Amino acid sequence: MREIEELIGNQTAIPYTIPIRFRVSIPLDDLLIFSAFTDYPNGLFGDLKIKFKINPHAFVFCQVNPIISMAKYYTMNKDELLGSSQQKLMDIDLMFRNWSLTFQYTKQFTQLGCTADLITGLHAEPLTESGLKNLICDIKPVTISIKNYVITEVTANMAGYKATDACLNRVRQFYSQRPFVVPAQRVEVWPFPTSATLTGIRTSQNIPLSHVTDFCLLFPKDARATTCFENPCYQNMQIT
Repeated sequence: MREIEELIGNQTAIPYTIPIRFRVSIPLDDLLIFSAFTDYPNGLFGDLKIKFKINPHAFVFCQVNPIISMAKYYTMNKDELLGSSQQKLMDIDLMFRNWSLTFQYTKQFTQLGCTADLITGLHAEPLTESGLKNLICDIKPVTISIKNYVITEVTANMAGYKATDACLNRVRQFYSQRPFVVPAQRVEVWPFPTSATLTGIRTSQNIPLSHVTDFCLLFPKDARATTCFENPCYQNMQIT
């Protein structure tokens, strides 16, 4: 929270730009093409070269409960806050005591590039002359997107076996006369022939399936949705 305050404190133009560092874990075993190598020792077929490109529009975001963020902020800066003005401590205490879960901000993951209703400000307003205050929450539509990204480090863990030299030579000899087949994997998208209405969608479609490992039924509300979709309510769906 403090870092965000410092980063946007001197920015006057909207949208605000904030650099963020995070770690992305991509298990190689989840990729079908690499699962073929788990049955053989590393280095058997030479070095593996991996080329990948991260889709910046595939990330999602979700706002953390503000009361949790405030508790973390108070814990990390407790000494400084205790030495600050009494009014600031009273406002923090007001938030802890009067926080309401009825604030209608988006409590779910949202695709980057799409708009969500987020809490953009919290402040206390006096209700009575005696000093009674009420917690006011500012909720506005916010769009978060990635301008660019830089990959600073790449690490990978791959399985290995304690195979003897004789075993490795025998496997090399075996595949020197036979092709080593690595299965390919692709994603196919079949759109519905009709569009959904306010009452839903009722349709039938024949899709040829061959060696399918996963089947997903998605109903994106936004054309920018890539990896994050809301779960719809559907009835009488049959796959034969």
